[in-house]
Amino acid sequence: MRTTALAVRWLAAGLTYLALPQPSVRAGMLTLVRLYELDKTYTYELLTPGDLRRLALVLNAEQRLYPQAVRLAQAQWARSHRTPFPLSKLAPRRVVRLRTFTDAAAAQTALRKADQELARRTSGSDGAHERGGKGKRDKKGGKKAKRKQAKGERTEHESEELSEAQELLRARMDELLGGGGGPAKSEKHEPDSD
Repeated sequence: MRTTALAVRWLAAGLTYLALPQPSVRAGMLTLVRLYELDKTYTYELLTPGDLRRLALVLNAEQRLYPQAVRLAQAQWARSHRTPFPLSKLAPRRVVRLRTFTDAAAAQTALRKADQELARRTSGSDGAHERGGKGKRDKKGGKKAKRKQAKGERTEHESEELSEAQELLRARMDELLGGGGGPAKSEKHEPDSD
């Protein structure tokens, strides 16, 4: 009998707790997320709980259809290219939740810092100046300079192929999702300031 009364109290306490407004239901909640695109690059965004749920639904649908879209894209790629489809450089879109904020100003500050860190990481510098080193200079006609130029041309060609493969995969994904499967790049959400 005593355990039954204790169980009833715990149940009542649990129902009371569930009746309280949860933090995720609050209107001012913002979540900082890292959104990965098909080419494995990512951006940082601030999303409301509703936007995050909608994005999760779209990404789940894309996850389910990704293997079929890849097969269709590979078949079309094989008809028009002699090189293999760059599948290892592509992945389904995904979202990673980093932190949740209740204060919009703190959320904007965190987003700004994350964007600055991303810009610093993806800057086109070779890193020699950042480390304080002088770096080696290449002679104009030296073997090293020719290798660098050839490598630059090769990576430029590979990046063009990767973007073409990404567009092809996105088109197949949109077809499978029923036409308007979502934007190729997500739009940044700016929270309303009251």
